[in-house]
Formats: sequence, structure tokens, C-alpha cells
Amino acid sequence: MTRTMTMTRDYPFPQDRVWRAISTGALMADWLLPNDFQPVPGHAFTFRAQAMPDWDGIIEAKVLAVDAPRHLAYTWVALGVVTEVVLTLEPTPTGTRLTVAQSGFGPDQAQNYAGARYGWTHFLDRLATQLEAP
Repeated sequence: MTRTMTMTRDYPFPQDRVWRAISTGALMADWLLPNDFQPVPGHAFTFRAQAMPDWDGIIEAKVLAVDAPRHLAYTWVALGVVTEVVLTLEPTPTGTRLTVAQSGFGPDQAQNYAGARYGWTHFLDRLATQLEAP
């Protein structure tokens, strides 16, 4: 049995603007992590976080699905833990709702699950700041 970490945020911006921010490598680097992402199914890429003791900061990933401007999915492999990240966009009367679901945390991975929750909280706050910039 695995766990899924889910977060939802509403942004007062059009869906196309939020989509660009979550699906363009250079823009993702501003709010998420430096990367060599391309929105092409099957594309293998890396995110680069700050290295720490016992971790080189490299997150291996592979694009699983792209359905612009609604759905993006990719694998996320860090410290030997393989999970899947799914970002879903929905228009709202005042902008766009973004839901992030990271799934595949095993019962012995409570620390990884907590780390994902902490990380995505930080990343989504940074996304809000990026979207507010002119």
C-alpha cells in the first residue's frame, strides 16, 4: 500500500499563464529547481537541488504525460525512492486551481512523504511569487 501527498492551490491568473510556469524548464527553474525539462512524453530529465550529506541533490525524472494546458505527469526519483508527480490545472471563476499529487510513498517512507509535503509547500509559495511578477 502506498501513500499520495496532495496539495491544491488557487492562483488568480489564467490557466495558460500557470501552465507556462509549470511546463517551461526555465520558468520551472525559478520556482521549483534547475532542470533540463522538456514537455515531451518520454523525455528523461533531471532536477538539481542543493547537495547534502548522503545526497548529491540530483532528482532523476521522466515525462509520463502532457495534456496542455491541463495535465502534466512525471516520475521523481530521489534517494532511491521512485514516485510520480501529477500536476492538474482547472479554471476557476477567479483564475486557476493547481493540484499537485505525488504518489508512491511506501509505508516505510514517512520521512520522504513529510519531505515532499514540506518541499511542495515551499515550491508552490515560490510559484505564487513568480506568477505575481510582471
